[in-house]
Amino acid sequence: MAAFSRVVLYFKFKFVNFFQISYVQPKFLGVLGYFDQRLVNPHVPHQAKIDIMRSLCGIVQFMGSKSISSVKHKLLATFRTATYLKVPEIHSHLVQLWEVFLKTIDVSSLGTILTHVVAYLYPILEAGLVSETLQLYKLLFVEKEKGLRAHFQHLYFVPGIPELQEINAIIKRINRINEHTPFTDILIFTTKSVTNENSEVKTQALRKLKQLLWPNQGKVQDLIMSSEKVDPVINHLVEMLVKSTRDSDPEVVRLAGDCLGHVGAIDPGRLDLVEDFASNLSVCLNISEDEFVLQLLSTLVRSFLKCSESTDSDACAFALQEVLSVCDIKGPASLSSPGGRIWNGLSESEQEVATPFLTSHYCRTEKPVTYKTPVYSSRENIAYGDWLSDWSCHLMSKVKGKKAQEVFCACKAAIRKDTSCGQFLLPYVISKFPLLKGIGIPNNF
Repeated sequence: MAAFSRVVLYFKFKFVNFFQISYVQPKFLGVLGYFDQRLVNPHVPHQAKIDIMRSLCGIVQFMGSKSISSVKHKLLATFRTATYLKVPEIHSHLVQLWEVFLKTIDVSSLGTILTHVVAYLYPILEAGLVSETLQLYKLLFVEKEKGLRAHFQHLYFVPGIPELQEINAIIKRINRINEHTPFTDILIFTTKSVTNENSEVKTQALRKLKQLLWPNQGKVQDLIMSSEKVDPVINHLVEMLVKSTRDSDPEVVRLAGDCLGHVGAIDPGRLDLVEDFASNLSVCLNISEDEFVLQLLSTLVRSFLKCSESTDSDACAFALQEVLSVCDIKGPASLSSPGGRIWNGLSESEQEVATPFLTSHYCRTEKPVTYKTPVYSSRENIAYGDWLSDWSCHLMSKVKGKKAQEVFCACKAAIRKDTSCGQFLLPYVISKFPLLKGIGIPNNF
């Protein structure tokens, strides 16, 4: 009888717990958003911010692996926000939160964000919590090695400092890197994470690349001068570094310039940098086409992953939520419906990022803004990103058509946070601008 009572109590607890989680789950993003606002608010007492860290520990444990996995990118943004707070003792509580998160989340879900996790842990180690952070690294690289080793090929950016010697040894062992490994192979491994969307990962990867290039300039020159054309590895390296100089993060731009300096001068005729213009000759500017929505969602996902600040990620999250809603995309559905076709056209990783925003409830209040025209001279020394966002938002206010207005207005906040969104949308906005269609260009254009 006692055993039966224990079984009844167990299932009663599981039943109640399930409904509690189901109640909290749709509101979890809102809870994280509220916590973010409190964390970055300078008027909130330090103790209140430490209490937020403690509360998050309990919430992560309560929600469980499945619920945590669906909002893992937003959680990472919150963790990073807390990392750079000037609050005494907050890092010790953040380490506890990281431990709970890494032990709760499913290994398969952890693998897709492993580069972000490893990069975000390093600033905590730099803050002085060496032994505590090393325990987190060992949790990833020793205890969970079997489930995560397939993702270790993207982790060669881990700093080569004495404290991380054991971790680097594991990465080299898994990737079969030793003293006999050719320099070109090491260069390829080092550059893999430079193209990552996340600025923290990209910054650490460029630092590691810079440390590799400086003492091996002779080997680099051999790859440049060994034949009539430079080695394909150098060709890819230069192309990747040049693209990095256009990044929105000034630290990424600076490090990319340093790396180009270490590569040295190369005759452009020896490089094989070819831009494929043919693939972009025919572009349909109809926002009702599935292809437009697919490309827009992919752009917003990249912008969301690129964000280093939680408030920036919220802006991109709102844009994703609204575009999914306006285009009637509800997740997996029949391919006979436009929403089903678009969802199926997204990659698996893009679907993973977009899934929480199918049911999220982000709200945004936009204050009326009047832009001084012409926009390019509205402010002295206006930066390119500011000009792009101001001009795009100014044109969006003139657009006719309900769906076009809804799609463009949803993306305004994201455009202000990431120029790549504005660069993608601007041709579509101009194509919808009514005064360009045979009526003439207005004076305030």
